This record gives sequence, structure tokens and C-alpha cells, in this order.
Amino acid sequence: MRNSVCFTGALATISALAVLAPGTPVGPQPPPPGPEGRQPGQHTAARADRAAAVEACRQYIRAGRPQTAIEILTDVVAEQPAQAEATLLLARAYLANDQPGLAEDLLEPALTRFPKKVDLLLAWVDVALARRQWTTTLRRIDGAHAPRAERPAFQYRAARAYFGLDQLLGDAEVRTVAGGRAGQFVRPYLLVESHPGVDRFLCAPRQSAMYQIRQALDSGFDDPAAHVLHARIWHRLGRPQVGLSILRSRAAVLLAQPDEDTLAAFSDLAVAAGDLPGYLRYERWRAAQAPSRRDAILLNACLVAAERYSQRGEETLYIEWLRRAADIRPNDADILLNLADAEWDAGRHDEAARVYRKLLSRAPSHPQRRRILARLAEAQVEWLRRDNSLAPPEVIRASRSDALRDRCPAP
Repeated sequence: MRNSVCFTGALATISALAVLAPGTPVGPQPPPPGPEGRQPGQHTAARADRAAAVEACRQYIRAGRPQTAIEILTDVVAEQPAQAEATLLLARAYLANDQPGLAEDLLEPALTRFPKKVDLLLAWVDVALARRQWTTTLRRIDGAHAPRAERPAFQYRAARAYFGLDQLLGDAEVRTVAGGRAGQFVRPYLLVESHPGVDRFLCAPRQSAMYQIRQALDSGFDDPAAHVLHARIWHRLGRPQVGLSILRSRAAVLLAQPDEDTLAAFSDLAVAAGDLPGYLRYERWRAAQAPSRRDAILLNACLVAAERYSQRGEETLYIEWLRRAADIRPNDADILLNLADAEWDAGRHDEAARVYRKLLSRAPSHPQRRRILARLAEAQVEWLRRDNSLAPPEVIRASRSDALRDRCPAP
């Protein structure tokens, strides 16, 4: 219990709050007047308090509360500007709070003091990525001169920058590589996949997202975001089946505690690869993790499923998913119109008439009003014909005329 994550986190949080209690200064204080100076152990206690505050802030960032971390760390860094760890964490909190400009203002002087500290360099690169400054990102990576053990982290970020520049394969070319195999690095290329012919391969250069992400992964960079990026590269290359297979091969890890982007990648690739059941399963998962956006996510999933089933010509499933969409957003005129038209085309005119009437009650001036009224009149005539199947023909004709006059008034 004492060494559990929950116990440690709670202790760190309590310590941080104690440090920040009103009237309690953060960091080491000057010795009190008098010959005694600082009491024994006061330096150690101050360091422990700072460490507890930093650890608590790290947990705040993970929990999606960067602003709380910023408020604590600002004081810590002000007291101890040479504290590289606190400075780095404050920069990360600014990035998590969508304030890359403040992160950059903090990191530039820190890098002057610690020019070779890899974590600060990575955060500096992440600032450029957050600002979507792809060329600046690559320039900062090229100037980092990271140790070999840290290069995969920079290669992953380079892949993100090339992805942003749409340089998925860069200046790729088909080359002959005797004895080569797909996925192999043969300087200065990555053999992406085999091509028609003997020992012919599509080769991507170093200046490409595919080359950089494969370098990072092959070097042991196992961050879930790297696998997601690898899959998205294949998706954008028009090969969603390959991307989906990459995600599924890592599903046990990627879906253990998935974030929004990971689940969105599974959803996007599943629907692109034609796996509708998988797509709907991932979208339900996304909706459960985002209660504030639950209805919007589920509505979009229903409409995507309806569209795909319509493209396949599966009329019954098309109507079913439109009905589910209408249940989520019952007053949406476009959804109601599509549902009513689908019911009409399926020959269920009574059900279509019910939805058409509901639509006009919510949108009396709908642009399709005249067409809708004509169909309502036709449905009424059909109903009268069924209801008066034993009536003389002249009664049916009179009823039809009355229905048309009532349902289709002069414009």
C-alpha cells in the first residue's frame, strides 16, 4: 500500500498543497537573523517540498489539469530558475494548455543554460509541432545533435513534421536492389514495398515521413502515438487495410488505456477499410470516453453507417441507421427528409407520410414542401383506396379529388 501509485500520488499532492498553503513560501528561504542561521535539515526539507510539488504537477498534467500545474510551477520556477526539471514541466504544462508561445519563451533561456539537455530540446521541438511550423521543427531536429540513444524520439517528431508537409514518401523512386526485401533500409533509402520486376522496390529517402517513422520504430521507439502515425501514413497513401493491420497488431497495448487520437485512428481506418462493425464499436468507445460529445459522436457514426449501407445497396440497414440518427436528433430536418424519402422508396408510404408530417411540423417552410405535400396527397389517396376497397369507383375518385385539394393547395 505504502509504495502503491495511489498512495504516492496522494502523498505528493498533499505535500504540494502544504507547500502552497497561504503564507507558506516555496523553495529554500534565507536563514533567519541570528547566529544560528538555518536549522539542520532545512535544505533537505525544502528540496523534498519542491520535489513533491513537481510530482503533483506531473500528475495534474496527466489528469488534464494543466492550468493547476501552471499555477504551482510558476512559483517554483520563479524561486529556482535553474531548476531544469521544473522548467521543463512548466513548458509541458503550457503546451498541454495550448499556450506554445509561453512555452517557447520559457525554453529559450533554459536552453541557453542547458544546451545539451535532451528533454528541453524535445520540448523545444514540440513547441514548433504545436504551432504547425513543420520546417522549423525539422530545422530544430537537425540542430539538436542528440545522443544515439535519444535519436528515435527525434525521428518520430521528424516523421510528424514530414507528415504535416505531406511528404509521406518524399521524392520516392523505384530502384533495383539485389536481394532486397520490403521494410529494409539500404542507404540512403527505405525499401517501402516491392514493385513489378525482379528486385524492384519503391524506395523512400530520409526526407520522408515513412523513412523517419520506420527508423524510430525499428530503433525501439514504442510510444503508442508512433504506431498510430505509422498507420495514418499508410491510410493517407490509400492503403487503409495496411494501416488497420498495424493498429490491430498492437491492439492489446494501444487499447489498454486509449486516448482520443488512438481511438479516432482505429475508427478512421476501420471505416476506410470497410469494417463497419469495427468502426461502430470504436465510435461507441469514443463516445463513452467523451460524455460531453457523446451525442455528436454517435450521430456522426449513425450517418456514416447509413451512407455506407446505402452505397452497398442494403436498403433495410440504411433505413435502420437513419432511424437511429433521428432518435438522437429528432428535430433535424435533413435527417427527417432522408429518412422519409428512404421509407418512401422502400414502399412504406404510410411510415414515410408520418415522417413527412413530422418534418413539416418542425419546418413549415422547408424548400421541399411542395414535393412533400404531393407525396402526402398520394399516400392519402392510397389509404383511401385501401379503406374503401369495396366502395364504388365514383366514391374513390371523389375522395381522391378531395385529398389532392386538401394536401396540395394552390401556391
